[in-house]
Amino acid sequence: MTKVINFKKSPYFVFKQNLYASNAGIALHSKESFDLNGESTWSDPSGFKEDGYVLFMSEGLGETKCDLFLKYSPQGKLIEFRLLYGHDSFSRSFYSNGDVTVTDSFEKENYLIQYCATDWGLEDNNVGIYSRNIDSVEVKNKELIFEMQHFGGEEIDGKWVSPNEYLHINCENGFYDIHELDLVLPKNILSIKDVQVHFPCCDKKTDFDLKIYESRLGKLDCLLCEDCNRSHMGIDNYLWTYDQKIDFNVTQILGHNIDKSDTKMFYGWAGCLRNDVKEKPKFKFMFED
Repeated sequence: MTKVINFKKSPYFVFKQNLYASNAGIALHSKESFDLNGESTWSDPSGFKEDGYVLFMSEGLGETKCDLFLKYSPQGKLIEFRLLYGHDSFSRSFYSNGDVTVTDSFEKENYLIQYCATDWGLEDNNVGIYSRNIDSVEVKNKELIFEMQHFGGEEIDGKWVSPNEYLHINCENGFYDIHELDLVLPKNILSIKDVQVHFPCCDKKTDFDLKIYESRLGKLDCLLCEDCNRSHMGIDNYLWTYDQKIDFNVTQILGHNIDKSDTKMFYGWAGCLRNDVKEKPKFKFMFED
């Protein structure tokens, strides 16, 4: 059930392999927001923030499998947890070495990277990680609870008996920011100052001011040419750098969340302890030094 492994080159520890929810997904609760004796109602996504939890769930599948990794600081603080998504639920080839299926959680990540590199025609395993913040959980009593939902449940002697499984881990008080992670082609990072907007209506080029365009258009995916009074849908279609249209498969604008890449593979989720440095976390693979 519970396993602890030191992976030599990795600061990560597998605390519990193969978290499994046979019905829907895996919920993350803070201790103070969760009634262990109550009936689970987290299958309704509208209650995430109000109820103080986040849901990790497979898209279009009735079950969710993940491997849970914990990362500690030299002072023993839980600074990150990572859920490596169980792709083997629909394609064992991601984690196969010939006829042998890889079951070691650490090796699964490595084989997933190799699979993507081969499929995308990369000469080496230079695969990147793209992250987006999706939620956060506030902790006040130094404990997080992972809830794996299963079918069934009944009321016995006036008390609800849940079929769900629970994993309690000690953590720090504060906020854990939750990120969704994809494997992507390595990205070239552009500064905003190197980006121009190319309007097709009048062939005009102007500097791209991210804040002005987002505030003016309510963060809609379009651009407005004030000279021609015309709107153009799809911001990514009209952004250029050094007289070339930006290819968002291989390029990312610093501070912008445009990600139109079709070359991606879902990796999983990560929760990072928020610190005073308000910078987006830079995720590395678990076997990197």
